[in-house]
Amino acid sequence: MKKEVICVIGILAVIGGTTAIMLPKPVADIGIPSAELSEKSVEEVMTEPVTEIMTETATKAVTEEATEETAEAPTESTTEAIMPVLVKRSEREHCVAVSSSEATKESIFHMMLNTVDYFSKVSGTVIISSDFIEKPNCVTFQSDLDTGYASSYQHSYDYVSDIYNITCDDLLDEYRIYSADDFYDNETHISIDHTYKTYMTEPDYEMADYRVPDEQRVTTDNEGNVNLAYRADLTKVPLASRSLFPQGFTAGALHDFSLWNIEEITELDGNECFQITGTPEASYAGKTRIHNYEMYVNTKNGCIMKLQGFNENGELVFYVYTDDLRFDDEAQEHKKAPAEIPEGYRKVGER
Repeated sequence: MKKEVICVIGILAVIGGTTAIMLPKPVADIGIPSAELSEKSVEEVMTEPVTEIMTETATKAVTEEATEETAEAPTESTTEAIMPVLVKRSEREHCVAVSSSEATKESIFHMMLNTVDYFSKVSGTVIISSDFIEKPNCVTFQSDLDTGYASSYQHSYDYVSDIYNITCDDLLDEYRIYSADDFYDNETHISIDHTYKTYMTEPDYEMADYRVPDEQRVTTDNEGNVNLAYRADLTKVPLASRSLFPQGFTAGALHDFSLWNIEEITELDGNECFQITGTPEASYAGKTRIHNYEMYVNTKNGCIMKLQGFNENGELVFYVYTDDLRFDDEAQEHKKAPAEIPEGYRKVGER
C-alpha cells in the first residue's frame, strides 16, 4: 500500500498487553503538564488513552490503511475492518444500566467500556498513583458532557501518609508540588499553571465521538494481543479517565471473564457498587505489575469508584480513589474561567 505523510499522532499504542486503535478526534484537550505529570509511569501508559491529532483527510487514509492491514492479518474474533462512525453531541443517547440484581459480566464489561453513555454531568475528585506510590496525582473537576463545558484543577503531591485510603482531607498544601486550572467552553480552552506561573489559550473544539460496533471494540489477534478501539473522552478531564472512562483497564484486565469475579453488591461513598476482584492475564500483569486487584464499580454507569492493584508480594502498586464523586442532577456546575489572568503570569505559545 502506498504510504502518504499525514498528520497523525499515536494511532496505535501498546497498552498493558493491548494494542490501542485510536479513533480520530480533534485537537487534544490537555492543559500544560508539569514534568511530574508528563513523565507517565508504566501503569499510566497502560490505562490511559494516547491523544492524537487527525485531519479529515488523515481519517480517511488511516481508515483505508486499517482496512488493508486488517485484511492482510485478520484477528481471531473478526476479519472486518473497524469503520468509525461519528456520533455528534446532539445525537448522544443516555443509556440506562441493567439492574444490579440482573447484571452479568457481559453487561458490566460493556458499561465500563462506554461509561460516558450513562451520565451527562459529573463532578468530584479522582486521585491516582504516580511512578512513586506515595506521590499521588489528583484532579478536581466539573464536566457537562451534553454541553461540552468543563473545568478542572490538577494538583500533585510528593507525600501522603496512608496510601491505602486517600481522600482530599489527606492532601496537604505543604506537600503540593504542582497545580493548574483548565477551563473549556467549546470556544476557548484556558490553562493556567500555578506552579510555573504561565498560562495558555487555544481554540476549544467540540470533541468528535467516533465509534465502532461494540463487538469490534475489543478483539484478539493471532498472537494473543488484545486490540482496543478507544472512544473520545467527552469529559475533557483526561487525568480522571481511570475512574470516569476506564477503557484501557477494562480491556486489559477484564476482557477474559474467567479471570475476575463479582464478589457482592455493596455501597461506597453513597453509591451502589459491584465489588470485583481479579487477576489479570500474564501479559497485562507483567507490564502493569498488577498481580491481583480489587475494585468498586458504580452499578449505574460503570465508573470505577475505587481500585487497588497489588504485586505478587501483596504490596500496593496501583490505585484509583475518588472523593465526592457526583453524577447528573447531583453534580456541581462547571467553574468559569477568571475574567483576568493572575498578575505576574507569563503567556506561553499556543498549540
